[in-house]
Amino acid sequence: MKDFTPERAELIESLKSANIFHYLNDKELEEIINLSQFYSFEAGEKVIDEGDVSAHLYVVINGLTEVYVKNEIGEFVYISPIGKGDVFGEAAIFMDVKRTANIIAKERLEVLRISRTKFVHYIKYYPSAGVKILTLIIYSLLRKLREANQEIALERANYYKHEEMDTLIKEFLNADSIGTPRVE
Repeated sequence: MKDFTPERAELIESLKSANIFHYLNDKELEEIINLSQFYSFEAGEKVIDEGDVSAHLYVVINGLTEVYVKNEIGEFVYISPIGKGDVFGEAAIFMDVKRTANIIAKERLEVLRISRTKFVHYIKYYPSAGVKILTLIIYSLLRKLREANQEIALERANYYKHEEMDTLIKEFLNADSIGTPRVE
């Protein structure tokens, strides 16, 4: 991870493509820039470590990341890509919680990072812009929750094979009291 200083005009145009900053004017974007830090990561470098606690939100300015989680046996499982204009770590703006995934740069990556403290300061001085950003962050979190719920439902549907369960239940119901199957 390295600090970097993006070119201002290019940065404003890039941030306008970010979902959470799309509805902000140039003055509101300038203030976000003034309160933020900018980092670059090389391919393969970890941006966020699952389990860490941090009060920072990230926006991808350029590049691509990949999201991984560790499964119960410690293997990394690929979840999804995160690209230019996307946000991650947004739950940290609301509360101190452990990060739920590993974010790893797939290629050279440039991000804007803003702390909860500076974000709250921003909302205090730019309430209209703050409401816009918060609305889009909440929308993003709800979309991710819906996707996770759909994934869980699909996993459960695939986990239980109804035919197998029907056969197993019939075997139990057709067994006599000493455990030998009844012949019908």
